[in-house]
Amino acid sequence: MKSKETSRKHRLFACMVVFLAGYFVLSLRVWQLHMSTDERVVRLKERQVQYSAKLSLRRGSIFDSQGRELALSAKVPSVFADPYILKDSRRDIRRLALLLKVNENYVNKRLKKGSTRFAWIKRHLDPTIPREPFEDIDGVYVTDEWKRFYPERELAAQVLGVVNRQGRGVDGVEAMYNKYLDTRDTTITSEKDARGRAIFSADSNIQEGKEGADIYLTIDAAIQHITEREIKKAAIESQSKSAIGVVMDPFSGRIYAMASYPFVNLNRMEDATPKQWKNQALVDVFEPGSTFKIFTMAAALEHHLISERQLFDCREGSLKIGRKIIRNVIKKDILSPAGILKYSSNVGVARIGLDLGPERLDQTIRRMGFGERTGVSFPMESRGLLSSTSKWKPIDLANISFGQGIGVTGIQMATALSIIANGGYQIRPKLIEKIVLRDGTEKYLVSSDDIPHDSKRILEPRTVKLLTRWMEAVVEDNGTGARAKIDGFTVAGKTGTAQVIDDTGSYSSKLVNSSFVGFAPSDRPRLVGVFVFREPKGSEHGGELAGPVFKNIVSESLAYWGVEPTTSLQVAEHRSKSREDPSKADKINSVDGEIRAGFPDMRGLTMREVMRRANELSIDLMMVGSGIAVRQEKLPRKNAMKVIFENPSKARFH
Repeated sequence: MKSKETSRKHRLFACMVVFLAGYFVLSLRVWQLHMSTDERVVRLKERQVQYSAKLSLRRGSIFDSQGRELALSAKVPSVFADPYILKDSRRDIRRLALLLKVNENYVNKRLKKGSTRFAWIKRHLDPTIPREPFEDIDGVYVTDEWKRFYPERELAAQVLGVVNRQGRGVDGVEAMYNKYLDTRDTTITSEKDARGRAIFSADSNIQEGKEGADIYLTIDAAIQHITEREIKKAAIESQSKSAIGVVMDPFSGRIYAMASYPFVNLNRMEDATPKQWKNQALVDVFEPGSTFKIFTMAAALEHHLISERQLFDCREGSLKIGRKIIRNVIKKDILSPAGILKYSSNVGVARIGLDLGPERLDQTIRRMGFGERTGVSFPMESRGLLSSTSKWKPIDLANISFGQGIGVTGIQMATALSIIANGGYQIRPKLIEKIVLRDGTEKYLVSSDDIPHDSKRILEPRTVKLLTRWMEAVVEDNGTGARAKIDGFTVAGKTGTAQVIDDTGSYSSKLVNSSFVGFAPSDRPRLVGVFVFREPKGSEHGGELAGPVFKNIVSESLAYWGVEPTTSLQVAEHRSKSREDPSKADKINSVDGEIRAGFPDMRGLTMREVMRRANELSIDLMMVGSGIAVRQEKLPRKNAMKVIFENPSKARFH
């Protein structure tokens, strides 16, 4: 009896110990839940008592230089569902499929891809679609999302780039300037009631979002349209594999048009391949062919190796390097440098290149930007292909002299040509005019039409003057670029027809790239144009295919701007003056008949006008300040002067 009593006491004691231990553990846990900052507990508490909602905001728009919309965001409906409610209702699934014009399997797959209580069914629907039929289905909801639209569809597509489903830029300007265009959602955090419903009140926490900034490009939609229309027409007629066009201001570096054919409709990117997205003018590398001869000539002039009246033996087969014989398309025996460019003589320019040597040629063309990115700030811009001079054999040097064995991009060609057109100054091409933040602040504004006063001189005035004159001869009636002539304007240009390396690794006898580069009006340049057609099956020569494209685009662009044509008499006078002896250039009265210290009076002129006049007279110019010219001084060195500029609001003539 006593043993049973003892046993019962032991069991009671054990139960009491277990109870106390459990009570202690429970008390400890309660204390921990109330007093501890365990992150899991905090998250659990927030999920239970807080509701968070996000309101998406508008992505910044992209405009052309005149304020025309090229990319914008608009609200469109998207349909989502609660799979927990909808999955067991075959009738509702069938109704939803009919409304969306899809099959039932599509809806079922979307339901399975979602979470337990949320699944996107179809996003970015037509904004005009009625919402009521969807909302009548239990478990189906309609919400608004922002979608990117491109009002001009194909226009400047490879410049603009694209965005992904989440609205983030993945190519082009959309990607490069995503940090400005992108938005930050507004977040509203509120309490929940006992049934889990949000309670919005004055105590709700609102974290303000940020709308994207607007970007204004240097692209002019009108000139872009003209460029795309003309290169598409020529590419289709010649059955070209692809084509590019670049139109830019040689002074400010503004890119007015940049086209890559075949085009792509940005509103239907599902029909395009990633290859079609490429901005070929910046990414693709090609051998420039004879258009590169102007830069070899520039190097020879810079190193004082050729003169205007010098003659070269350009007879067919007269230049043999090892086992290779340099050949010409046009048969001419004895030519001056102007004739070498006019008739595009490979033999003549190869002789000049060999006299230059690899180091001097390499030095000049690298100064003009070949072998380096231009700094236009665009994704995947190529450096081109320019090997080290240590690898150049004599035949390599000869080939590079006339544009074979070197790889360039369209934007490199346009930038280098601009150096000749603007009087010899280094420039940087620009695609962005300005960025306007939501508070109205403007960034990256291209502030002047003229070259910055601290810009580096790349070519001497004499080099620029002679090259321009020789390039004008290319567009004369019997030159290779005669079809690029524009009535009423002087044009400086160069044709190119470069052989293409085929699948065997050798230069093809049939495949070529046809091109034309030039600027107009050559006496007061407004536009530089570079046009390249890859592997045309019809017309092969650059003068026949690309020359007329240059003529049509530039003439129509000048008319769009209201640039008055130069009369026939003025054209004749300009050509007559351009043939005068450069040593007599300081006798030309180019301002008002008054010569000060041997130079014309530049006061009151813009930087662009001063540079143009200085180049006409082969004056070595130093510029200080910006705005308009207020004072000029003769410098000690021969034929050199300094011009001081001030902003118009501050200018006082001295």
